[in-house]
Amino acid sequence: MDKLRLLVETYYDYQKGRIAYYNRLNRFPEEIRNITEKETVFSEIAKNMEKLEKSLINAMKKELEKDELYTKVLSRIKGIGVVLSADLIAWLCRERDFTIANSHPMFEQIKKLPYAKIEKIDEKQSRVILPPVLDVAKYPSDLYKYYGLIPKCRRVKGEQISYNPKLKTLFWKVARQILLARKSFYCTMYNMEKAKFMKKYENVKEGSGKLLAHLTAIKKVSRHLALTIYLAYKHIKKQPKYLPYPIEVLKHGVEPPFVDGENGKPEYLEFLIEKSNSK
Repeated sequence: MDKLRLLVETYYDYQKGRIAYYNRLNRFPEEIRNITEKETVFSEIAKNMEKLEKSLINAMKKELEKDELYTKVLSRIKGIGVVLSADLIAWLCRERDFTIANSHPMFEQIKKLPYAKIEKIDEKQSRVILPPVLDVAKYPSDLYKYYGLIPKCRRVKGEQISYNPKLKTLFWKVARQILLARKSFYCTMYNMEKAKFMKKYENVKEGSGKLLAHLTAIKKVSRHLALTIYLAYKHIKKQPKYLPYPIEVLKHGVEPPFVDGENGKPEYLEFLIEKSNSK
């Protein structure tokens, strides 16, 4: 497993443990909780948990300082911190190295991939090495599909999903954190898109139209962020890059990729969409 990916997964493990610990304390009456927290052993547990999380964040930051996608793009979007940046880069930009059971239903599909390297460990499992997701994603639509950012990407009973549900959740989490921070130009984009879709869905039953407008606006923000990451990565790696079909072929308008500048104004990265379809 890639070092950054290991740091991210370990951080989430410790975070879940800390949250579970405090939830357990919250079940006690306030008086008992206060006494318990002051006891040496429980006080040390809390401090050690927080210390470990901070150590992992510092280790992630050290790794990210070597990554141009972080230093030039993700770190300059307000609301995307070290952990979410590390999560995005670990899943999208790093080689995927894992073991899988030979009986796993996905293993047969993996064996058909021309870029998959497979090493048999024993009769029960194999090691699989895949290139980074963004190396495989030739077009933006490839990334959208993998992340579940296209229509009808949802679980249906009895049907095998065609996207990565964990990464779909990650993009929604990133968009949510950006909106909660309220400092990024992405918040302005969200408000504009939501207002537009509120008008489109105004005849939908009461309550549903507002929710539908919110979810559609979130998806628009997520797709724009995904496109920015795709174009920036391709530019950094000097790989051919393309604009989405509606923009490239149908000549729809495009909001250029951006990072957050001063006073909440966007700093556009227009060079990323110049000659985007170079071969």
